[in-house]
Amino acid sequence: MKMFHVQSLEILHCICDQVLKTKDVKDMQDDDIFVSAIFRAVQLGQVEFVTHICRAIPMLHHIVDVDGRNLFQFAAECVKKCF
Repeated sequence: MKMFHVQSLEILHCICDQVLKTKDVKDMQDDDIFVSAIFRAVQLGQVEFVTHICRAIPMLHHIVDVDGRNLFQFAAECVKKCF
């Protein structure tokens, strides 16, 4: 299980590298699949994934959902709904 986890993080690191090489903030915002995947991970509580990708791609705090919320605002709303 640990090896699978390490391999998953290595793949995620490679994906982040490719995103940084090929996309700027505008490209990321315009990529519906990318944006929905990141926000879905937040919604599902995938903290390690979201933390890793935010560290690798710091400009993600500029990305907003259809309601104009950034990742942190969206995460706060998801937590609020749990209580």
